[in-house]
Amino acid sequence: MNRDDKIACLNRDPWFASLRPEMADLLVDLAIERTYGAGQIVYTMDDVSTGMFCVITGGVRLSQLTPGGKHLLFGAMHSGMWFGVISEFDGLPRPYTAIAVEPSVLLRLPSAVIADIMSRHWRNAFDFGRCVVVLYRRTLALLSNHRTLDYAARTAQTLLAMSDYAIAEHKDGNEPRVTQEDLAAMVGVTRQTIYRLLAEWEAQGLIERGYGRVRLLDPVRLTSIAIATE
Repeated sequence: MNRDDKIACLNRDPWFASLRPEMADLLVDLAIERTYGAGQIVYTMDDVSTGMFCVITGGVRLSQLTPGGKHLLFGAMHSGMWFGVISEFDGLPRPYTAIAVEPSVLLRLPSAVIADIMSRHWRNAFDFGRCVVVLYRRTLALLSNHRTLDYAARTAQTLLAMSDYAIAEHKDGNEPRVTQEDLAAMVGVTRQTIYRLLAEWEAQGLIERGYGRVRLLDPVRLTSIAIATE
């Protein structure tokens, strides 16, 4: 992808599109392009921050395991969207795991580069601060949307978040170990409802059921269901 195409992609994000031209050019010049395969870890929850990222092609799924043991899917980042900036401000570990949904190209702006840019002028620090605000607003929208998600979306979210956790633990992420009874309890529906849903997904080629496990055959399609884009 040439520079003009890359900038056109980045301008899909409201934060980047609002930047002063000189600031936008600086980010493009200093960002490092990296390629990830499907299911490859970008970073894991509790990792020390190494910078912020932007999706150029493909997509990245963000998930976390809460202190209470609940698997949550935060969302999916697509072309033009930035993520990973929060830890650059508070200095705390990553709050979630980021995994490529499919073969993806990302830009990474290293932590040292971000710190250097912010130290040059207060307006630069303010620009990065607005990126955090954009993510905050997006989070509020996601939380509002999650309240109205149907059980299919909640089930897909749970399975994908469990998959991400397994990948982060260097296990087989495509085969979350969970019984249908436990999955029903996590989602908040009856076992019969989960049984019918999984049978439907299996017929569509999205999953494969086994004893005490659910194998994910099409994570990309499941991600679409999980974030209710269809």
